[in-house]
Amino acid sequence: MIDLDEVEKFLGEWVLIFDDKVINHSYNLEDMLKLAEDYPKEEVTIAKLPVKPGIHHLLD
Repeated sequence: MIDLDEVEKFLGEWVLIFDDKVINHSYNLEDMLKLAEDYPKEEVTIAKLPVKPGIHHLLD
């Protein structure tokens, strides 16, 4: 399960998630796409976190 306290630090950013952990974050999607190449396609997720608080239901 993803640590919600950790994720809330990155609101409004793109995050690279692997093995239920935020591996990296950036406001630049291109950066995340380049970093994702180092991980198996089927096991990595790139998501943009909403700017507004109250995202808990999205991560359950």
